[in-house]
Amino acid sequence: MTGRAVHRIVVLFIALSISILGPADAAINPVPVLTLRLEPAMVTVNTNSSSPTIVQFNGTCTVDKMPIERATVTLTSSTDVGWVSQVSPTTMVFTATTPQAFTCTVVIPQGTPNMTGTLVVNGRAVAAGLQSTAETKALITNIGPPPYVPPANWTANATVPAENAINRTNNQTAENGTSGAGPSAGLLGLSNNIWMAAAVAVLAVGVAGYAASRRPRPA
Repeated sequence: MTGRAVHRIVVLFIALSISILGPADAAINPVPVLTLRLEPAMVTVNTNSSSPTIVQFNGTCTVDKMPIERATVTLTSSTDVGWVSQVSPTTMVFTATTPQAFTCTVVIPQGTPNMTGTLVVNGRAVAAGLQSTAETKALITNIGPPPYVPPANWTANATVPAENAINRTNNQTAENGTSGAGPSAGLLGLSNNIWMAAAVAVLAVGVAGYAASRRPRPA
């Protein structure tokens, strides 16, 4: 066999090896790639003043990994406005790349005013000691209960007790010897009584003096 023939055999072997392996096999990533999706991406709810409102979302989780790998995915959830959330299941095991489903619920307290919150579901995939993370979000717009409107006669009813209390106070003040105008009026009435008594006393003294001056004097 000549050298040229050997060279041709080697080139043919290399070409066959490349065609069998293919570029996809040479570019396989050992790190698992996690993808999360949440539906619906946006929801509007109406809360009331008597009971909390529960909102449910459906999600899918996908892990792109090597066929021989076993991947474990851990899920958590939270909201940016403090609403309680819960994702289920919290742990998934992937032996293939088939997507798996999960659900997430959010509890909006009763009486919550108009506001918008963001639900975030975080995931972490671990396979063969390598890991990756991902997240998905959804918006929740809450329309709270209407504000309380008091009845039309609320103001009148609220002022009646105060007026009665004032009347009772004035009556008690009058019974104590003062006018219904308050402490100042009572002092003023007391001063008037003192001045009247003094005037009566002066008048009595004057009358007595006049009577004495009219009596006949002894000779």
